[in-house]
Amino acid sequence: MPTNSNTLLQNDLLIVVPFRNEKQNITETIAYLEIQQLRKNDRCTLVDDHSTDGYTLKSKMPEKFELLQLKNEDGIGKKAALKKGIHSGNEPFILTTDADCTFNEQWSESMRAKVSEEKQFIIGPVLNEKSNNFITSFQETESLILLHLAKLSAKLNAPIISSGANLLFTRKAFYAVNGYEAHLNKSSGDDVLLMRAIFNKFPKCVAFNHDYEALVITKSETNWKSYFMQRMRWSSKSAHLKSIKGFLLTLILFALLFLPYFLLLKVWFIAVLIPFVEYYYLLKTAHFYRRNFYVGEWFFFRWAYPTLVFATVVLSILPLKVNWKGREVK
Repeated sequence: MPTNSNTLLQNDLLIVVPFRNEKQNITETIAYLEIQQLRKNDRCTLVDDHSTDGYTLKSKMPEKFELLQLKNEDGIGKKAALKKGIHSGNEPFILTTDADCTFNEQWSESMRAKVSEEKQFIIGPVLNEKSNNFITSFQETESLILLHLAKLSAKLNAPIISSGANLLFTRKAFYAVNGYEAHLNKSSGDDVLLMRAIFNKFPKCVAFNHDYEALVITKSETNWKSYFMQRMRWSSKSAHLKSIKGFLLTLILFALLFLPYFLLLKVWFIAVLIPFVEYYYLLKTAHFYRRNFYVGEWFFFRWAYPTLVFATVVLSILPLKVNWKGREVK
Protein backbone atom coordinates (compact mmCIF):
# COMPACT_ATOMS: atom_id res chain seq x y z
CA MET A 1 0.00 0.00 0.00
CA PRO A 2 1.37 3.45 -0.85
CA THR A 3 2.53 5.71 1.96
CA ASN A 4 2.18 9.46 2.15
CA SER A 5 3.47 11.84 4.81
CA ASN A 6 0.92 14.49 3.82
CA THR A 7 -0.88 15.86 6.89
CA LEU A 8 -4.13 15.63 4.94
CA LEU A 9 -4.04 11.90 5.53
CA GLN A 10 -4.85 12.45 9.21
CA ASN A 11 -8.34 13.59 8.17
CA ASP A 12 -11.42 11.55 8.97
CA LEU A 13 -13.22 9.50 6.34
CA LEU A 14 -16.92 9.00 5.61
CA ILE A 15 -17.90 5.97 3.52
CA VAL A 16 -21.26 6.48 1.80
CA VAL A 17 -23.20 3.53 0.35
CA PRO A 18 -26.46 4.37 -1.46
CA PHE A 19 -28.66 1.38 -2.21
CA ARG A 20 -32.00 0.43 -3.70
CA ASN A 21 -33.48 -3.08 -3.89
CA GLU A 22 -30.23 -4.81 -2.96
CA LYS A 23 -31.50 -7.56 -0.66
CA GLN A 24 -29.31 -10.10 -2.48
CA ASN A 25 -26.13 -8.12 -1.86
CA ILE A 26 -26.34 -5.58 0.95
CA THR A 27 -25.65 -7.95 3.86
CA GLU A 28 -22.46 -9.23 2.23
CA THR A 29 -21.30 -5.69 1.45
CA ILE A 30 -21.82 -4.63 5.07
CA ALA A 31 -19.74 -7.62 6.20
CA TYR A 32 -16.87 -6.46 3.98
CA LEU A 33 -17.25 -2.89 5.25
CA GLU A 34 -17.02 -4.15 8.83
CA ILE A 35 -13.51 -5.50 8.24
CA GLN A 36 -12.23 -2.15 7.02
CA GLN A 37 -9.41 -0.77 9.14
CA LEU A 38 -11.34 2.36 10.05
CA ARG A 39 -9.75 4.97 12.26
CA LYS A 40 -11.26 6.32 15.46
CA ASN A 41 -13.52 8.96 13.89
CA ASP A 42 -14.19 7.31 10.51
CA ARG A 43 -17.79 6.39 9.77
CA CYS A 44 -19.89 4.42 7.30
CA THR A 45 -23.35 5.61 6.24
CA LEU A 46 -25.81 3.50 4.25
CA VAL A 47 -28.69 5.33 2.58
CA ASP A 48 -31.79 3.45 1.45
CA ASP A 49 -33.20 4.98 -1.75
CA HIS A 50 -36.88 4.02 -1.39
CA SER A 51 -36.30 0.25 -1.72
CA THR A 52 -39.37 -1.76 -2.76
CA ASP A 53 -38.00 -5.30 -2.44
CA GLY A 54 -39.47 -5.77 1.04
CA TYR A 55 -36.10 -6.38 2.66
CA THR A 56 -35.36 -4.61 5.93
CA LEU A 57 -31.88 -4.24 7.32
CA LYS A 58 -31.43 -5.05 10.98
CA SER A 59 -32.11 -1.96 13.08
CA LYS A 60 -28.95 -2.41 15.16
CA MET A 61 -26.06 -1.48 12.92
CA PRO A 62 -22.40 -2.27 13.66
CA GLU A 63 -20.31 0.29 15.53
CA LYS A 64 -19.40 3.31 13.38
CA PHE A 65 -22.27 2.45 10.99
CA GLU A 66 -25.43 4.44 10.36
CA LEU A 67 -28.53 3.59 8.32
CA LEU A 68 -30.51 6.45 6.78
CA GLN A 69 -33.81 6.32 4.90
CA LEU A 70 -34.25 8.64 1.93
CA LYS A 71 -37.53 10.48 2.42
CA ASN A 72 -39.76 12.11 -0.18
CA GLU A 73 -38.56 15.57 0.78
CA ASP A 74 -34.97 14.42 0.20
CA GLY A 75 -35.74 13.49 -3.41
CA ILE A 76 -35.23 10.19 -5.21
CA GLY A 77 -32.34 8.51 -6.95
CA LYS A 78 -28.74 7.66 -6.26
CA LYS A 79 -27.54 11.27 -6.21
CA ALA A 80 -30.17 12.23 -3.64
CA ALA A 81 -29.09 9.28 -1.51
CA LEU A 82 -25.42 10.22 -1.84
CA LYS A 83 -26.23 13.83 -1.02
CA LYS A 84 -28.09 12.82 2.15
CA GLY A 85 -25.24 10.57 3.22
CA ILE A 86 -22.58 13.20 2.55
CA HIS A 87 -24.51 15.89 4.44
CA SER A 88 -24.95 13.56 7.43
CA GLY A 89 -21.43 14.40 8.64
CA ASN A 90 -18.49 16.73 8.24
CA GLU A 91 -15.60 14.33 7.60
CA PRO A 92 -13.10 15.91 5.15
CA PHE A 93 -12.82 12.76 3.00
CA ILE A 94 -15.76 11.03 1.30
CA LEU A 95 -15.45 7.52 -0.12
CA THR A 96 -18.33 6.07 -2.14
CA THR A 97 -19.15 2.54 -3.19
CA ASP A 98 -22.18 0.50 -4.24
CA ALA A 99 -24.17 -2.10 -2.36
CA ASP A 100 -23.17 -4.95 -4.66
CA CYS A 101 -19.42 -4.55 -4.10
CA THR A 102 -16.75 -6.30 -2.08
CA PHE A 103 -13.21 -5.25 -1.14
CA ASN A 104 -10.33 -6.20 1.12
CA GLU A 105 -9.64 -4.70 4.55
CA GLN A 106 -7.05 -2.23 3.22
CA TRP A 107 -9.39 -0.66 0.66
CA SER A 108 -10.32 2.56 2.51
CA GLU A 109 -6.75 3.18 3.72
CA SER A 110 -5.34 2.65 0.24
CA MET A 111 -7.77 5.18 -1.21
CA ARG A 112 -7.06 7.70 1.56
CA ALA A 113 -3.30 7.36 1.02
CA LYS A 114 -3.60 8.75 -2.53
CA VAL A 115 -4.96 12.15 -1.48
CA SER A 116 -2.71 15.22 -1.54
CA GLU A 117 -3.16 18.99 -1.69
CA GLU A 118 -3.23 18.72 -5.49
CA LYS A 119 -4.99 15.37 -5.96
CA GLN A 120 -8.44 15.66 -4.39
CA PHE A 121 -10.49 13.34 -6.59
CA ILE A 122 -9.27 9.75 -6.55
CA ILE A 123 -10.53 7.14 -9.02
CA GLY A 124 -10.26 3.64 -7.59
CA PRO A 125 -9.92 0.44 -9.66
CA VAL A 126 -13.11 -1.57 -10.24
CA LEU A 127 -13.39 -5.02 -11.81
CA ASN A 128 -16.33 -7.33 -12.30
CA GLU A 129 -16.28 -10.58 -10.37
CA LYS A 130 -14.42 -13.56 -11.80
CA SER A 131 -16.64 -15.93 -13.76
CA ASN A 132 -16.66 -18.77 -16.26
CA ASN A 133 -20.17 -17.96 -17.48
CA PHE A 134 -20.14 -16.39 -20.97
CA ILE A 135 -22.04 -13.16 -20.30
CA THR A 136 -20.41 -12.49 -16.92
CA SER A 137 -16.97 -13.41 -18.25
CA PHE A 138 -17.59 -10.96 -21.09
CA GLN A 139 -18.29 -8.22 -18.53
CA GLU A 140 -15.15 -9.13 -16.60
CA THR A 141 -13.09 -8.47 -19.74
CA GLU A 142 -15.00 -5.26 -20.40
CA SER A 143 -14.32 -4.03 -16.86
CA LEU A 144 -10.61 -4.65 -17.38
CA ILE A 145 -10.69 -2.40 -20.47
CA LEU A 146 -12.58 0.33 -18.60
CA LEU A 147 -10.12 0.13 -15.70
CA HIS A 148 -7.22 0.47 -18.11
CA LEU A 149 -8.85 3.49 -19.81
CA ALA A 150 -9.58 5.14 -16.46
CA LYS A 151 -5.94 4.75 -15.47
CA LEU A 152 -4.62 5.95 -18.85
CA SER A 153 -6.92 8.98 -19.20
CA ALA A 154 -6.19 10.14 -15.66
CA LYS A 155 -2.45 9.81 -16.32
CA LEU A 156 -2.88 11.98 -19.44
CA ASN A 157 -4.79 14.52 -17.33
CA ALA A 158 -7.91 14.00 -19.47
CA PRO A 159 -10.06 11.78 -17.22
CA ILE A 160 -13.10 10.37 -19.00
CA ILE A 161 -14.09 7.35 -16.89
CA SER A 162 -14.77 6.81 -13.21
CA SER A 163 -17.09 4.59 -11.21
CA GLY A 164 -19.11 5.49 -8.13
CA ALA A 165 -18.29 2.00 -6.90
CA ASN A 166 -14.85 3.29 -5.94
CA LEU A 167 -14.36 7.05 -5.63
CA LEU A 168 -12.77 9.24 -2.99
CA PHE A 169 -13.04 13.02 -3.04
CA THR A 170 -12.59 15.80 -0.52
CA ARG A 171 -15.56 17.54 1.00
CA LYS A 172 -13.86 20.82 0.10
CA ALA A 173 -13.83 19.92 -3.62
CA PHE A 174 -17.41 18.57 -3.46
CA TYR A 175 -18.76 21.79 -1.96
CA ALA A 176 -16.68 23.94 -4.31
CA VAL A 177 -18.71 22.66 -7.28
CA ASN A 178 -22.00 22.58 -5.34
CA GLY A 179 -22.04 18.80 -5.30
CA TYR A 180 -24.54 17.14 -7.63
CA GLU A 181 -26.84 20.16 -7.95
CA ALA A 182 -25.96 20.98 -11.58
CA HIS A 183 -27.11 17.54 -12.73
CA LEU A 184 -29.33 16.36 -9.88
CA ASN A 185 -32.20 15.76 -12.31
CA LYS A 186 -30.10 13.29 -14.33
CA SER A 187 -30.53 9.69 -13.25
CA SER A 188 -26.93 8.79 -13.94
CA GLY A 189 -23.56 10.52 -13.68
CA ASP A 190 -22.96 10.72 -9.95
CA ASP A 191 -19.41 9.66 -10.76
CA VAL A 192 -18.34 11.03 -14.16
CA LEU A 193 -20.28 14.31 -14.03
CA LEU A 194 -19.02 15.07 -10.53
CA MET A 195 -15.48 14.19 -11.66
CA ARG A 196 -15.72 16.57 -14.62
CA ALA A 197 -17.11 19.40 -12.48
CA ILE A 198 -14.31 19.06 -9.92
CA PHE A 199 -11.69 18.63 -12.65
CA ASN A 200 -12.86 21.80 -14.42
CA LYS A 201 -12.69 23.70 -11.13
CA PHE A 202 -9.34 22.24 -10.07
CA PRO A 203 -7.24 21.18 -13.10
CA LYS A 204 -4.84 18.31 -12.41
CA CYS A 205 -6.84 17.32 -9.32
CA VAL A 206 -7.81 13.83 -10.56
CA ALA A 207 -5.64 10.78 -9.91
CA PHE A 208 -6.05 7.06 -10.46
CA ASN A 209 -5.12 4.79 -7.56
CA HIS A 210 -3.19 1.98 -9.24
CA ASP A 211 -2.94 -0.17 -6.12
CA TYR A 212 -4.18 -3.73 -5.81
CA GLU A 213 -5.33 -3.09 -2.24
CA ALA A 214 -7.71 -0.43 -3.57
CA LEU A 215 -9.50 -2.85 -5.90
CA VAL A 216 -13.31 -3.09 -5.65
CA ILE A 217 -15.14 -6.10 -7.06
CA THR A 218 -18.66 -5.57 -8.38
CA LYS A 219 -21.36 -7.98 -9.51
CA SER A 220 -22.09 -8.62 -13.19
CA GLU A 221 -25.45 -8.53 -14.94
CA THR A 222 -26.78 -12.04 -15.53
CA ASN A 223 -28.72 -11.46 -18.76
CA TRP A 224 -28.36 -9.38 -21.91
CA LYS A 225 -31.43 -7.24 -21.23
CA SER A 226 -30.00 -6.02 -17.93
CA TYR A 227 -26.60 -5.60 -19.57
CA PHE A 228 -27.96 -3.25 -22.24
CA MET A 229 -30.14 -1.39 -19.74
CA GLN A 230 -27.07 -0.68 -17.63
CA ARG A 231 -24.93 0.38 -20.60
CA MET A 232 -27.68 2.67 -21.91
CA ARG A 233 -27.82 4.27 -18.47
CA TRP A 234 -24.05 4.74 -18.56
CA SER A 235 -24.13 6.25 -22.03
CA SER A 236 -26.71 8.84 -20.98
CA LYS A 237 -24.14 10.75 -18.93
CA SER A 238 -21.70 11.14 -21.82
CA ALA A 239 -23.99 13.72 -23.45
CA HIS A 240 -23.42 16.05 -20.50
CA LEU A 241 -19.61 16.09 -20.65
CA LYS A 242 -18.25 19.43 -21.88
CA SER A 243 -14.48 18.94 -21.79
CA ILE A 244 -12.93 19.43 -25.22
CA LYS A 245 -9.87 17.40 -24.27
CA GLY A 246 -11.98 14.60 -22.85
CA PHE A 247 -14.29 14.71 -25.89
CA LEU A 248 -11.35 14.42 -28.29
CA LEU A 249 -9.89 11.53 -26.31
CA THR A 250 -13.27 9.79 -26.41
CA LEU A 251 -13.42 10.26 -30.20
CA ILE A 252 -9.93 8.80 -30.55
CA LEU A 253 -10.88 5.79 -28.45
CA PHE A 254 -14.01 5.21 -30.56
CA ALA A 255 -11.93 5.44 -33.72
CA LEU A 256 -9.45 2.91 -32.34
CA LEU A 257 -12.29 0.66 -31.28
CA PHE A 258 -13.62 0.36 -34.83
CA LEU A 259 -10.27 0.67 -36.62
CA PRO A 260 -9.75 -3.08 -37.24
CA TYR A 261 -13.13 -3.21 -39.04
CA PHE A 262 -12.11 -0.38 -41.37
CA LEU A 263 -8.76 -1.95 -42.11
CA LEU A 264 -10.00 -5.50 -42.60
CA LEU A 265 -10.75 -5.32 -46.32
CA LYS A 266 -7.66 -3.38 -47.43
CA VAL A 267 -4.86 -4.29 -45.00
CA TRP A 268 -6.25 -7.30 -43.17
CA PHE A 269 -2.89 -8.28 -41.66
CA ILE A 270 -2.73 -4.96 -39.75
CA ALA A 271 -6.32 -5.41 -38.65
CA VAL A 272 -5.42 -8.83 -37.24
CA LEU A 273 -2.22 -7.51 -35.65
CA ILE A 274 -3.89 -4.66 -33.72
CA PRO A 275 -5.60 -6.88 -31.08
CA PHE A 276 -2.28 -8.61 -30.33
CA VAL A 277 -0.53 -5.27 -29.76
CA GLU A 278 -3.34 -4.15 -27.46
CA TYR A 279 -3.22 -7.48 -25.65
CA TYR A 280 0.41 -6.90 -24.66
CA TYR A 281 -0.50 -3.74 -22.71
CA LEU A 282 -3.75 -5.06 -21.26
CA LEU A 283 -2.04 -8.22 -20.05
CA LYS A 284 0.14 -6.13 -17.71
CA THR A 285 -2.95 -4.57 -16.14
CA ALA A 286 -4.69 -7.95 -15.86
CA HIS A 287 -1.72 -9.60 -14.16
CA PHE A 288 -1.29 -6.65 -11.78
CA TYR A 289 -4.85 -7.21 -10.57
CA ARG A 290 -4.31 -10.99 -10.49
CA ARG A 291 -6.64 -11.88 -13.32
CA ASN A 292 -6.16 -14.50 -16.01
CA PHE A 293 -6.32 -12.97 -19.46
CA TYR A 294 -5.92 -15.27 -22.44
CA VAL A 295 -5.09 -14.10 -25.94
CA GLY A 296 -7.88 -16.14 -27.53
CA GLU A 297 -10.41 -14.65 -25.13
CA TRP A 298 -9.22 -11.14 -25.96
CA PHE A 299 -9.18 -11.77 -29.72
CA PHE A 300 -12.83 -12.87 -29.63
CA PHE A 301 -13.81 -9.98 -27.36
CA ARG A 302 -11.96 -7.44 -29.55
CA TRP A 303 -14.00 -8.33 -32.60
CA ALA A 304 -17.33 -8.78 -30.82
CA TYR A 305 -17.29 -5.79 -28.48
CA PRO A 306 -17.55 -2.97 -31.08
CA THR A 307 -20.87 -4.42 -32.25
CA LEU A 308 -22.23 -4.24 -28.69
CA VAL A 309 -21.01 -0.64 -28.33
CA PHE A 310 -22.66 0.26 -31.63
CA ALA A 311 -25.89 -1.46 -30.54
CA THR A 312 -25.84 0.46 -27.25
CA VAL A 313 -25.39 3.78 -29.06
CA VAL A 314 -28.29 3.01 -31.40
CA LEU A 315 -30.54 1.91 -28.54
CA SER A 316 -29.61 5.03 -26.56
CA ILE A 317 -30.83 7.42 -29.27
CA LEU A 318 -34.10 5.54 -29.81
CA PRO A 319 -37.17 6.60 -27.78
CA LEU A 320 -36.93 3.58 -25.50
CA LYS A 321 -37.66 3.46 -21.80
CA VAL A 322 -34.71 2.46 -19.65
CA ASN A 323 -35.67 0.93 -16.32
CA TRP A 324 -33.11 0.38 -13.58
CA LYS A 325 -33.78 -0.93 -10.08
CA GLY A 326 -37.51 -0.66 -10.79
CA ARG A 327 -37.30 2.99 -11.80
CA GLU A 328 -37.29 4.74 -15.17
CA VAL A 329 -33.99 6.39 -16.06
CA LYS A 330 -34.23 9.97 -17.29
